[in-house]
Amino acid sequence: MKHIIIPILFLSTFLLLAGKDNHPKNTNVILKISNLKEEDIIKNLRNEFKQKPHIDFVDGSFLTKTIVLKVNEQSFNKSNLEKSMQRWGLEVDEYVFVNNLSISDIEN
Repeated sequence: MKHIIIPILFLSTFLLLAGKDNHPKNTNVILKISNLKEEDIIKNLRNEFKQKPHIDFVDGSFLTKTIVLKVNEQSFNKSNLEKSMQRWGLEVDEYVFVNNLSISDIEN
C-alpha cells in the first residue's frame, strides 16, 4: 500500500507545481517612451526583462521610441512594469495592446 501512495503523492505534487505558471503570453504590449535611448534597450531593458518570467522582451527601437513586450493579458501588471521603467529613468507615454490570439488557437 505504501508503495502505491508515495508515487501518487509525488505525481500529484509534480502536476500541481508544473501547471501553476501555465499562462500563455498571447498579447503584445507596445510601449511608447519619449526619452528612450539605444543604450537603454541594449543594456538595461533586455536584462531587466530576462529576470521577469511573465514578460518576454520582443524588440525595441530608439528611432521610434518604442519597445514591444509579450505578456499574458490576465496576469499583466501595469504598475509593476512602470516601476521597472522608473528604475531606469524611463516613463511610458502610451500603451498599445495587441492580442495575438488567432482562429487556429481557438479551434485547438
